[in-house]
Amino acid sequence: MLALAATPLLAVLLVLALANAVTTSLALREAVRRERRAHEDAQRAAEEALQQAGEVLDQAEGHREALEAYRRAAEATERQIRREEAGERGAAGP
Repeated sequence: MLALAATPLLAVLLVLALANAVTTSLALREAVRRERRAHEDAQRAAEEALQQAGEVLDQAEGHREALEAYRRAAEATERQIRREEAGERGAAGP
């Protein structure tokens, strides 16, 4: 008799356990979806940051080349000024 009375109780517990398992599974599935989406968003952000960093490096290289050209021009101008000053001193003579 006790076994027959326990059967409906076991059935209810089994249904509750099954419902709990399904709910947990759905919650975990949604958590995995959110994490995957967050990972993809972070990956896209990292790729964009790398692209921007590459662009900045390209610009910096252009600026470096311009500065180097300016330095060479300044040195050439200074050499020219020294030659002219030396020529003026030589032309003024003793």
